Amino acid sequence: MARYAATGLENIVTTALTTALHLTRGASRRARIYDFIMGTSGTPSDNVLRWVLQRFTVAPTSTAVTPTALDPGDPASVTTAGENATVEGTQTAATELFDMGVNSRATMRWVAAPGGELVIPDTAANGIAARVSSPAYVLQADVTLHFDE
Repeated sequence: MARYAATGLENIVTTALTTALHLTRGASRRARIYDFIMGTSGTPSDNVLRWVLQRFTVAPTSTAVTPTALDPGDPASVTTAGENATVEGTQTAATELFDMGVNSRATMRWVAAPGGELVIPDTAANGIAARVSSPAYVLQADVTLHFDE
């Protein structure tokens, strides 16, 4: 099983949830997110960022990101990625897989327990989005998703 990393950002965090990075199902493959890291690149302050990982059935309109193989001998990923969404996709209601407030001065990491990976189904246009919002922080937020397929 090959493992990959995709990195993304949200240029300007707003009060509404916006997609910083998303992974969309690849051709006849399911991807499993096993690790993600989130933080900020702007000047930190004591503000909260709400991070939500949520399923979608229509991908957001975003800037393409090429996932990087963690082992350079692995083939290119068939899962696609995008960052800094300009148009939100169709989020699936009540499918939040992660929902947590994190101080903008902190970097947070989540690692799946074995068998607890977040799975993207083998269904066209489906995926998982890492979304962020804040009532006060308005600078750049960053996220990295590690996944296998």
